[in-house]
Amino acid sequence: MIPLEFMHPWALALAPLAAFLVWQSHRTLAPLSPRRRRASLAARLVLFSLLLFALADPRWLGTTRQQSVAFLVDASDSVRASALAAATKASAALPPAFTSTDSSRDPDSARWLAFAGSTQVIAGPAALTELDRRPLVPSRTDLASALRLAQASLPADRVRSIVVFTDGVSEPAAWDSLVASLAADDIRVIPVSVAPPDDPETLVRSLRAPARVRQREPFRIQTDITSNRAQPATLRVFRNGVLVDTSPVQLSVGSNRFEFTQVIESDALAEYIVRVEARDDTFADNNELTALVRAEGEPRVLLLTDTPSQARYLDHALKQEGIRLDIRPARGAPLSLGDLQNYALLILDNVSAVELGAPQLKLYASYVTDFGGGLLMLGGDQSFGLGGYHRTPIDEVLPLRSEFQADEEAPALGLVLIIDKSGSMGGERIAMARAAAAGAIDLLTPKDYAGVVVFDGDASWAAEIQTVVDRNDFRRRIASIEADGGTNLSPAMDLAYRGLAPIPAKLKHVIILSDGQSSPGNILEIAMQMAQAGMTVSTVGLGDGIDVEMLQEIARRGNGRYYFTANSQDVPQILAKETVTAAKSALQEFPFAPRRVRSADFLNDIDFASAPFLYGYVRTELRPTAELWLSTERGEPLLATWRHGLGRAGAFTSDARARWAVEWLRWDGYGRFWAQTVRHLMRTDAAAPFAMNVTPEPGADGDGFRITLDALDPAGEFVTQASGRVLVLDPTGERRSLDLAPAGPGRFTVRVPAPARGNHHFDIRLESPAFPDGAVRAYAAAAPSFPDEYKLAPPDLDLLKRLATSTGGQFNPANLAALLAADPRSARHEHPLWPWLTAAALFTFLIDVALKRLPSPLRS
Repeated sequence: MIPLEFMHPWALALAPLAAFLVWQSHRTLAPLSPRRRRASLAARLVLFSLLLFALADPRWLGTTRQQSVAFLVDASDSVRASALAAATKASAALPPAFTSTDSSRDPDSARWLAFAGSTQVIAGPAALTELDRRPLVPSRTDLASALRLAQASLPADRVRSIVVFTDGVSEPAAWDSLVASLAADDIRVIPVSVAPPDDPETLVRSLRAPARVRQREPFRIQTDITSNRAQPATLRVFRNGVLVDTSPVQLSVGSNRFEFTQVIESDALAEYIVRVEARDDTFADNNELTALVRAEGEPRVLLLTDTPSQARYLDHALKQEGIRLDIRPARGAPLSLGDLQNYALLILDNVSAVELGAPQLKLYASYVTDFGGGLLMLGGDQSFGLGGYHRTPIDEVLPLRSEFQADEEAPALGLVLIIDKSGSMGGERIAMARAAAAGAIDLLTPKDYAGVVVFDGDASWAAEIQTVVDRNDFRRRIASIEADGGTNLSPAMDLAYRGLAPIPAKLKHVIILSDGQSSPGNILEIAMQMAQAGMTVSTVGLGDGIDVEMLQEIARRGNGRYYFTANSQDVPQILAKETVTAAKSALQEFPFAPRRVRSADFLNDIDFASAPFLYGYVRTELRPTAELWLSTERGEPLLATWRHGLGRAGAFTSDARARWAVEWLRWDGYGRFWAQTVRHLMRTDAAAPFAMNVTPEPGADGDGFRITLDALDPAGEFVTQASGRVLVLDPTGERRSLDLAPAGPGRFTVRVPAPARGNHHFDIRLESPAFPDGAVRAYAAAAPSFPDEYKLAPPDLDLLKRLATSTGGQFNPANLAALLAADPRSARHEHPLWPWLTAAALFTFLIDVALKRLPSPLRS
């Protein structure tokens, strides 16, 4: 049998076209002799055949003993320099073909790769001595990916092998499919096991704490400490970041178990961290573990306020009604869901969105929507639109919108935004500036005036000052702003001043947004001219490179306000706050009596007819599906609530302090009104009718948790007809929803991948006709352990032996060089013939041309 194979055999089906060449040769008018005519036809038929065979891409099949070997070297923390040293030592006995990555002068070739959490190609074993392990993510070992990369890098027409220097401790992977793929490609794996260095190591092996306890009831925490040295150590226990226990201990070689008794007085969610500190230790990554404990007890309410002393009136009133209120300033606002979960209700009392920041706004909205928390916003000059909440996640949660329809008699506002578009404002900064400018324009009415000035080395109008009739035109012009050039603020301020001066608006305001230092000029003089002309100027500094003193002085001389933010995501809130404040129409200060709009169970026993006047409120707009309970005498919203997602949210547009509610403080209904409103909005944490267990469960995708529920109906029978889901909030703020799957009578389970380190929060909902309310909810939280690299695990010899046995390799060969040299396999080698056929076709074409062009005697 001829060892020939066609890659494109369909091309041979074109052979009948040769008949056309024969037919065409008989019709040619070329003055050729019969002999030359026949020779030309033969040349063309040969040419056609050669091209046809070249198109079919024939390959001459043979075999080769040439080898291509990939050397994989583990550079992870579990083996540290041991694998590098073992590979360097083994390479000394290898032939030059396998220690050089240049295969141009040797038929055999090699690939050298170092791997840990990622894999990179290196320039032979000589590069191992100076290898920088940091880009490889040494805290992880992804052996499977390294093997796949080596498999893909080896040429198919060589005898292929992979030599891997490792301890076999690797992340979970689909080993069955990987081994089958390597075996199918006839790639043998030769593992060389490497023992980790005998460095001193101490780690927290496990931490066990009950998932749920009762407040003020003792419970135990157990921890296992593993050490490979007998030595003294110190154990420290932290609860929510506060040290609660310190114990000196004596560690023996192996596992050491310790117990601590704890009591949670008030926190609803306690994060316990156990940390070991030993004298002789190598890694700090494995010195602590985290456990989260949910404590059931009396619910608590958190109030964030701009003036904690003003909250004493509400604090006293709620205490009289048996509700505990924790008071914090804005700088003490919760930064994590774990902190928020300690409270059944969050009250925002005159705290601006700018003070909280974009990440917290998103977190607080998720606390209500996804985890069933309660939210109440009180009025003030830093709340709703005045506080910059327009178009924020909190604004979407509240039953009242920060945007409202301004009165016809309200004074017109002239607003000019001056935006720095220098080169340093590129990327996210200029994008946020555009979004903020568009949001500010949306807050204006058609009778207001607006303009946008941009500046770099020079200044120009991005949108000339005009009434806000065509918002789309403003948006188009703002969207075209791009960042480039230097920074010169003076021309921009002068342009804004000359643009605002002639317009017939009673209120004129300028907002300057810059992230750098301006060129010298008459900036302060222009700010004073603006103030003398009745204009106000506010400044916003973005980033670390700003001239703080200059921006503050501009705002002071311009009778405005200065803001600083390091986060460009806060810019839209700042500009929204400034725009609403400048308009002076959101704040309403005059005496009015609250009016009941509709009956409500939580307000029915309160006599609002005897309620004294309130002296101010913030204008808002009721959302279509919200419930309005109280209004002002003008019919504008005063108290509204609604259900949003899994939680409740409410808004009271007046305040609860000695400003607008000064007379309410002496009203006998004050305490009852606030206590019942708070209870109406608080999250209810009824005990779920199921046992829940959250345990670590690694998988092919890395760390994870297994959530298991055992559900019973009110009669104590297993719930079988049910469906459920788990909403997951990971440490990065990403939200995922996973379905619970039945796993037996009354049992439901799901595995949750946990790629990120840190606390994971789970809101679990189970729906069934067996439950009185049709559904039940529960909350849980957990934190993954540290990577396997730091668990003092022995080499995984079983995995390495399996790789060798399943692929025809050899585990721990005594002589690696001899094993490679004696490889009995051969590989199929294909020699493509199309280059030779193409060259022959070109030569035949020249012959055909010569037959036609060279002179010859014609037969008469």
